[in-house]
Amino acid sequence: MVAETGQAGGLSDELQPYVDVAEVDAFDRMGELLRSQRPTPGPGLLERLAAGPEAHAPPQLRMLIALSLAVGLVLLGLALLGASGSGPLG
Repeated sequence: MVAETGQAGGLSDELQPYVDVAEVDAFDRMGELLRSQRPTPGPGLLERLAAGPEAHAPPQLRMLIALSLAVGLVLLGLALLGASGSGPLG
């Protein structure tokens, strides 16, 4: 049986063969809620995409990457010392 909602293009129209008549209004309300909360792209999105990933990099990106790598290696070393039993917590 095909459910009639009275709303053209409701969420239940896409799920029509699988939705019970009793659930049609709930699906349509949920669909309207999701449509109303849909985020919109910010201004200048197309220009930022066209500029590529290098256009908006932080000025000291290489230093931040090197610092993150160094901290990660120090933490890995501490974990290895701890696992071997001879570390600061072992």
